[in-house]
Amino acid sequence: MQAAREEGTNPSPEDSRHTEFSAYREHLVEHLFMAELLQAAWLRRQPLVEVMRSEVDMYGYDLVLARGSVVRHVQLKASTHNTKTAFQKVNIRLAEKPAGCLIWVLRESPPCEGQCGGW
Repeated sequence: MQAAREEGTNPSPEDSRHTEFSAYREHLVEHLFMAELLQAAWLRRQPLVEVMRSEVDMYGYDLVLARGSVVRHVQLKASTHNTKTAFQKVNIRLAEKPAGCLIWVLRESPPCEGQCGGW
C-alpha cells in the first residue's frame, strides 16, 4: 500500500482488504489448511492427525502436527495465485525444532469463493 501511495495511485479495494484484515485472513487459511489435511487423512483411512496450535508467535511455528511418532512444527505462509512474492521469510527459531518445516499455501482463488454455500 505504501508504494501505491508514493506513486500517487490508490490501492485496489482487494489489496487494502488483505492488509486491513490480514490476521483474519491468516486464521482463515490456517483453518482451511487444517480441514483439508484432516479430511485427506480421514478419507484415506490413515491414522488420525493430532493438531496443536501455538498461542504465541515467537518460536517460528503456527501449528504442531503429530501422527504416531512423527511430529512436525509447521510455519504456514499463504499467497494467492496473483502474488508477486517469489520467496517467504522464515523465522530462524523454526530451525531449532527437530522437524520444523514451512508449508506455503498457494490459493488459486480467494478462500471459499463460490464454495462455501449461501451463508
